Amino acid sequence: LDDSDNDGLYNYEDEDLDGDGLINKSDECPNISGLKDFKGCQEMQITNEWIKIGWGKFYMGGEEKYASPEHKVILSPFLIQKFEVTNEEYAAFINNYGNDCSGHPCYEGFPLTFDNDDQILAKNHLDKVPVAYVTWHGAQAFCKKLGGDLPTEAQWEKAARGSDGRTYPWGNTAPDQNRLNFGNFVGDTTEVGKY
Repeated sequence: LDDSDNDGLYNYEDEDLDGDGLINKSDECPNISGLKDFKGCQEMQITNEWIKIGWGKFYMGGEEKYASPEHKVILSPFLIQKFEVTNEEYAAFINNYGNDCSGHPCYEGFPLTFDNDDQILAKNHLDKVPVAYVTWHGAQAFCKKLGGDLPTEAQWEKAARGSDGRTYPWGNTAPDQNRLNFGNFVGDTTEVGKY
């Protein structure tokens, strides 16, 4: 994101991502890269909310076994979807654009299947759960169709941890069944947006 109205400030007016003079529902499927591809959001039935992650520094990494040493990173503002991509959304992408992502399959495996009209759909009423078995090429193509890109490791970590270095998105309080599906508490994958 940048100073869209060229007034020298990144402020409220810059959130009018579709340029219609209003900050409204149509700004939720934004023109992130300058491609003006709002059509992709409509064709792919994207209803996910976009979250603005502001400019500034944060401390990435830590002392965990697989983390890089803690270091300061400065990022420009960016948008990221609030929830995971669902099987339903990804099936709409495949149905509109095919399963060829730059010469590679976009998707491989359960729970998406073909119906009698050769349209992809989620098996066993799994349309609202996070999509799985997406290839890297498929994830990248999906993001490009929305006018964006896959988040970098630094962007993902800042979105998840915030600029204050919290352990979890909600803070430092240990996980429990009211915050996320973990430890086989639910026994299966839960729908996107449940937590």
